[in-house]
Amino acid sequence: MGRHELYAELPFVAVLGLQKKERSLSVAFSNAAALIENQESDIVSMLSTSENGTDRDEKEERVRRMSVILMDEIEGTDELYLTVPLVVAVMIASMFTFNVGYNVGVMNTSEAYVFPGHSMEIWSLAVSVWCIGGLVGAGLAGKWADTYGRKKALLLTAWPYVVGGWIQTCSLSMSMIVVARAIIGVACGATTVLVPIYLGELAPPNLRGYIGTMTQFTMVFGILFSDIISFFFANKDQWRLMVFLTAFCGMVPLLLESFLYESPRWLLSRDQDSEEARCILQKLRGFRYEDEVETEVDHFLGALKSQSLGSGGGGKPGDRKGATAELFADRSVRLQLVSSLLLQVSKMMSGYVYICWWLNASDAFNLSLINDLLSLYRS
Repeated sequence: MGRHELYAELPFVAVLGLQKKERSLSVAFSNAAALIENQESDIVSMLSTSENGTDRDEKEERVRRMSVILMDEIEGTDELYLTVPLVVAVMIASMFTFNVGYNVGVMNTSEAYVFPGHSMEIWSLAVSVWCIGGLVGAGLAGKWADTYGRKKALLLTAWPYVVGGWIQTCSLSMSMIVVARAIIGVACGATTVLVPIYLGELAPPNLRGYIGTMTQFTMVFGILFSDIISFFFANKDQWRLMVFLTAFCGMVPLLLESFLYESPRWLLSRDQDSEEARCILQKLRGFRYEDEVETEVDHFLGALKSQSLGSGGGGKPGDRKGATAELFADRSVRLQLVSSLLLQVSKMMSGYVYICWWLNASDAFNLSLINDLLSLYRS
């Protein structure tokens, strides 16, 4: 397996160091390189005794090409393609997941100052309706991504952030807060689907792990930032500035949309001769030669073809399995899939949700909890 095959793997399989076969792959390539080097020495020594000089030169050239191709494949697997356009596009896309985390935590610290005197029921509705909107957004995001493309789907997701953020900022009652939270929830749900897809298809296989962590990192950083900013703006005069940040973070990707690139994979899946996809790959990978671009395009097309055949694209419609059943049936990814599911369940059971959502929501409850912990410590 070389760099070509890595494009056909799922992101958590293709990340170097996360699977046994990746380590064995490096060992196999090293052994193959040593073997080719020995064979090359033997062939050259044999060719040096040949009477026909033209044949000798031609065979030496073939050996040299074979060595270059092998070394390019070996080094290409670990080569970094970290370019300025790639970094900028990743940072802009990460603004969406930052906004998700920010909206998880921003309501926690401002309860006492947002329209004082509201009931616990209306505040609970304002907090929880965000999750209902998230279900709607997550359900729509896949259709948006396939129909309009990854970039346009992301830009479409930015508008609910802007609209919901402005409604929340200019709200006159708790009812408007509830409506705004539902709209923002749609954007957050779509974000959790679109951003991992976008980053995974934008990044080269060897950087998927590093770039993929930006999704969770920026989300958690958004939660942290909402708590930090509350020290300065969580009061009766400035709480609107806190919620306005949602609209601001939604406007940034719209203003910088020229630095967001469409997914080359999506473009090539629509048109294998897409010049736009080739131009984007040249910018993202920093390629200087057309041959390099075409090689990368071949990797994408080969991955699309192999995944289409593997998912039943070449058989009868009735023989096609569902995507979920197909994942569980594939032994090469079953262990990683089960592990990731268990990690998500463990995270939910660990109290993560309480810390993010309700830690600051009820001062009386938290003070009681702290007093109980202190009494246990003292005893």
